[in-house]
Amino acid sequence: MIYSYHRPSGASKLARALRLSISFRDGSTIRRRLNPLPHINWGWRAQEPGVVDGYLNADPRIAVSKVLTFEKLAAVGIPIPRWSKTLDELKAQLPSGRTIIARRDGLSGGKGMSLVVPATPAYEAPADFYVERLSCRREFRIHIFQGSVIHRQAKFVPHGFDGIARNWENGCYFTSEQLERFATEAELRDLEQLSIRSIEALGLDFGAVDILITRRGNKPYVLEVNTAPGLRSGATYIAYEGALRRLYGIS
Repeated sequence: MIYSYHRPSGASKLARALRLSISFRDGSTIRRRLNPLPHINWGWRAQEPGVVDGYLNADPRIAVSKVLTFEKLAAVGIPIPRWSKTLDELKAQLPSGRTIIARRDGLSGGKGMSLVVPATPAYEAPADFYVERLSCRREFRIHIFQGSVIHRQAKFVPHGFDGIARNWENGCYFTSEQLERFATEAELRDLEQLSIRSIEALGLDFGAVDILITRRGNKPYVLEVNTAPGLRSGATYIAYEGALRRLYGIS
């Protein structure tokens, strides 16, 4: 059984290929003949199994919450952007005039994000936390499954783009082709190790780790960990289907 947080997540295609039933957060279920596989949480934070054995990503709730993710990653020394639950506290940490992003927790795809204008004395829009806006030279997504790297991607951003959300809807997308255009192999290996540590810190079996490399200082920062990796790319889908087939011996 796959537990998917919504229908267009790509998990449906996996379920068909592996002959698994799939259940969605809206309560609907597609049933089919099962292979002897454990249950797989594909970003469904409401799923709370009674036991960990037999589940992949048994409890993804920490990773789904960016606040909890930042707290967990910071505790083990993984680099993250400076952030705070209160605007004044974050302002005190940053140089004057630094741009801040107000965010709602638990949302993805660029939702719940807005800029805090430095000249504004107070920010009244609903926000669960605030994070500094880092200068971005490159952004990568490293896919980890059972402690190993199964796929690597770099984000393509249109020339001149200066929006908040670098997502598909705004013309940004991940590519796995010719990664040498974006980073050296040594740099990618460092990002892989950072990603493996991030997955371990959040207690996950698999996930996609988003890492930003700053324009100032050329430093890596983990932005988030995706527990329902997008499978829009054929290469990404093949990586996850292959990993599951190898793990459970499905030909």
